[in-house]
Amino acid sequence: MLNRRLIVLIFIIFLVPLFYLRGQNPVDLVKVSLLSDAETLKPGDSAWLLVNLDIEPGWHVYWQTSGEAGYPTNVKWEAVGAEIGVLYFPRPDYYEFMDMASYVHNGSIALLAQITLDEDWEGKEFIEIRGKLSTLVCNEANCLPYETELRLQIPVASTTRLSLNGKNQVMKAKENWPLSPPPECKLSLQATARDVIMEIQHPTLGNLNPEKFNFFPIGNFFVHGSVQNFSINKEFSTLRLSLPRQLGSETPAFLSGVLTHPDLGTGWLLRWEMNSIVYGEIGKEWAQSGLDLQISEEMEELDLEMLGVMLGIVLVAFAIWVLGKGGGPSQSKSIRNASRWSAFALFSFGFWLGFPSKNKEEPKGIQWKKWSPEIQKSLMEKGNAFYVDYTAKWCASCIGNKRVYAYDSVSYTHLTLPTKA
Repeated sequence: MLNRRLIVLIFIIFLVPLFYLRGQNPVDLVKVSLLSDAETLKPGDSAWLLVNLDIEPGWHVYWQTSGEAGYPTNVKWEAVGAEIGVLYFPRPDYYEFMDMASYVHNGSIALLAQITLDEDWEGKEFIEIRGKLSTLVCNEANCLPYETELRLQIPVASTTRLSLNGKNQVMKAKENWPLSPPPECKLSLQATARDVIMEIQHPTLGNLNPEKFNFFPIGNFFVHGSVQNFSINKEFSTLRLSLPRQLGSETPAFLSGVLTHPDLGTGWLLRWEMNSIVYGEIGKEWAQSGLDLQISEEMEELDLEMLGVMLGIVLVAFAIWVLGKGGGPSQSKSIRNASRWSAFALFSFGFWLGFPSKNKEEPKGIQWKKWSPEIQKSLMEKGNAFYVDYTAKWCASCIGNKRVYAYDSVSYTHLTLPTKA
């Protein structure tokens, strides 16, 4: 009897860890459902689609912009005979892992999208909606890609009828949306070659603690994960933040993001049109209001090196003219000598002014080249060592490991060619 109990105990001891060693199934971590507030939909009318996500405690998914790491949550819709608008998200939470900043959602959230049925609808008795939700489910130890199919049918009728339960769920979801800033709020944005300087003016902001603000940029025009140092001008109730630009990023039609603070509820959804940056109407309003609207150094400062080259060319040309004018045989000896010395001085000064005065600094760090099969084949045929860096943005630990590239103790001098795939 004792031997049987011992055998069972040993079996349990070895069996239990197997449940933890199994690969975690993301389906068990996120429950997704799709519904609408419309019981019937009339051609030409609109209704809301709700994508509900219930996330297991200790896990999270990512916002519409994931931040420094992660994968943004999105839905690809398909609905023949209807148009589906953008996906609306609640305000995100700030999540830091391995010194990387990400924008995430925890618990239960609802995403909203508006569907509009074509006025000339000639389809079936119902509109069929399909969608594919893609996201990344993560905790501090694992990240799991997750995809699921969404399907819903809404009957088409002569009138649109909304359900009470659907209306309530839409209202509840909208309560978590970031709000538009108050109408009297003034926005200013100055974009330089490297940074974006944002200023928000409103009486509410003057007495708030600047250390409790967060700004969640939408899109990848900004560098995510950079330190956000807010400052407040209490005299004008102006909040100021400077963020670095993502080098090589395309300039969008507008810049936007969510500003949060414990005293701002669900936050403010801020948007700057590109035609209002620095020299637009908003900038003029701020200048008239007495605020210090600083123009970027890149826009005010002339290229001194190019200016020196141009002045140098002018001085050299003037030296030639002086020599030709006063160095001819018809001039007296004293005039010819004075002309020659003047021409020499002008030529020397012009040459010095136009000659590049700064030596180009050697680029620091690892000099990466873009990987290609041809480069790899060539190096392998020569027997040379090479290094290929490849990763995915959703792999937080991979991106964290890349930080070793900045360490002085790490050297890649023995590599013929460091490449990035």
